[in-house]
Amino acid sequence: MAQEIAAGPEVICGMTRDPQYGPIVAVGIGGRYAEALSLTASSLAPVTHDQAVRLVRKAPGIAKLTTEETFDAIVYTVLVLSRLAIDHPSIIEADINPLILGPNGAVAVDALVVCEQLPKSERIFGADEARMGRSTGQRQLSSALMRAFPDVNWTNPWKVDATN
Repeated sequence: MAQEIAAGPEVICGMTRDPQYGPIVAVGIGGRYAEALSLTASSLAPVTHDQAVRLVRKAPGIAKLTTEETFDAIVYTVLVLSRLAIDHPSIIEADINPLILGPNGAVAVDALVVCEQLPKSERIFGADEARMGRSTGQRQLSSALMRAFPDVNWTNPWKVDATN
C-alpha cells in the first residue's frame, strides 16, 4: 500500500486566516514542488460545493493530474478545510501536503494545523501546534477532528473517503 501511495501525483490543500479578508482556502500542485512552483488557486471561505469544484478546476496543473475519483477527493478536502476554517476560528492555518492521489481517491500523508494561543480550558487538544501523524497529540487531534466533522466517514482518519 505504501508503494502505491508514494507513486501518485501530489496536491496541496490548505487554509489560512488573513487578518483583512478572513479565512482563505487554497489548492494546487503539492509535494516538494509546492513552494518552488507556487501553482495554487485560492478563494475566500466558506465555499460551496460548486465553488470548490471551480476552485480545483482553476488550480494550474491539477486537471492533468486527476481522474474523476481524485478530482472529487480534492474537492471534498477543500470543502472540509473551508468548514474547519468557519467552525473553528482559533485555527489560523491548516495545510495538507502532500495529498497523494491514487486510484480510489486521495490520502493525506502529512498535515499541519496551527492554532492561536488559547487558554487551556478552550483548547481542542493538548498543543497549540500539532503535526498530524507525527505528534504525541495525534490521538487527541484525530478525536477532535472526528467530533468536529461527524458526517465524515472516518474509517481511517488520514484517508479522505470521497464516496460520501
